[in-house]
Amino acid sequence: MSAPLDHRQFSLDLRPPAAEPAVRRGTRADLTGHAAEDMAARLYADQGYEVLARRHRNAAGEIDLIVRQGTSYAFVEVKCRRTHDEAVHAITARQLNRLEAAANIYILDAQLGTACDFRFDVVCIDRSCTAHIIENAHVF
Repeated sequence: MSAPLDHRQFSLDLRPPAAEPAVRRGTRADLTGHAAEDMAARLYADQGYEVLARRHRNAAGEIDLIVRQGTSYAFVEVKCRRTHDEAVHAITARQLNRLEAAANIYILDAQLGTACDFRFDVVCIDRSCTAHIIENAHVF
């Protein structure tokens, strides 16, 4: 006959696994964002635009891309989600307002004046790496 089983030597943890640390989640999202912005920059460059800035920061916020073709400037928000629809719906009015404020500061700092055309674009990238540019996505 065997000795009785000591239940203390077995531990059964019924708690759900701990969430992935925020640092790793943030890093992954940051890397995905960089890759999406690189793809968007290449897309604009292929269409003849000059990429002036990536992740431009000022007091009002961040602009993912600033591109120029002649005297036309586009301030670009890049969104990468599972589908294009999810990417479009991920853009909030608050984000667009911040983008507009950041663009206004950029325009003033660069002394671009009124001789140039400005617009806000959104680039939506889905899981299959298909990109779609929505020009004039926000009224300036």
